[in-house]
Amino acid sequence: MRRYFLVKVGQSLLLLLGVLVLVFFMLRLTGDPARLMLSRSPRPKMQMIFQDPYASLNPRHTVAKIVGEPLVIHRIHRRGSRELKRRVEELLELVGLDATYARRFPHEFSGGQRQRIMIARALSLNPSFIVCDEPISALDVSIQAQVINLMQDLQEQLGVAYLFIAHDLSMVKHISHRIAVMYLGKLVELTDRNRLFDDPLHPYTQSLNSAVPVPNPRLEARRTRFILKGEPPSPANPPTGCVFHPRCPLAIDECARVVPDFRVVRPGHYVACHLADDKGTSKICDAGVLASEAEVQ
Repeated sequence: MRRYFLVKVGQSLLLLLGVLVLVFFMLRLTGDPARLMLSRSPRPKMQMIFQDPYASLNPRHTVAKIVGEPLVIHRIHRRGSRELKRRVEELLELVGLDATYARRFPHEFSGGQRQRIMIARALSLNPSFIVCDEPISALDVSIQAQVINLMQDLQEQLGVAYLFIAHDLSMVKHISHRIAVMYLGKLVELTDRNRLFDDPLHPYTQSLNSAVPVPNPRLEARRTRFILKGEPPSPANPPTGCVFHPRCPLAIDECARVVPDFRVVRPGHYVACHLADDKGTSKICDAGVLASEAEVQ
């Protein structure tokens, strides 16, 4: 779990937070998921960075209060104490901000600076695990790179694990160790970064991969784009069987009747598809160029 980047792409953040975070990671952090409801002790170990930093920061609070509030709530430092002030200054410097910014308000900062304040607040309790809900989607491209580099440096320095929720597949490939793909609230594929981009097995993952542009006109002309039919169904009324079958070009009768198991197809490679196997039966098409091939040609 330490120094780990699990990236989630696809849909259904609320389901992911409700199930994956509150069960799987509670087991890893405490060994007993029942402690989640009985004790406050695991809570500092899990923090979150939100998508819109401006909407997530109280405009009436100074940066010192925003960053230091978790330390007061969990009774680590007393409000107004020198130790609290010193800790806030340390956190601001850790994320690349001047310690004097502690007296300012959120509206006095740029988007990238506000996101750094969010990161400082998330790190205040020395968490083991941080959920990052598209933390760079509201930022300019140049600022996105700065925030990502900061998060990677902090991971190396502090050993924190990230669950990074994103839709930018190019960024996903750059930062991740393992990637989980979701569709309509269901995990459909989970594997390491290189395998997911080089050899995706689920048809939905293949379609996502085919949508990643390649910055090479010759390779782009050779690629096959898998355009899915129809629209995503409503999560309130999901299809029977495999939730992806109404849009899947390879769907068989069994897909409409039976929910596929989320099973191991290869070592460390999990897929929820009736056709998935090590022989490539679930491949939409073997022709064309994958997005990952652009880096080696």
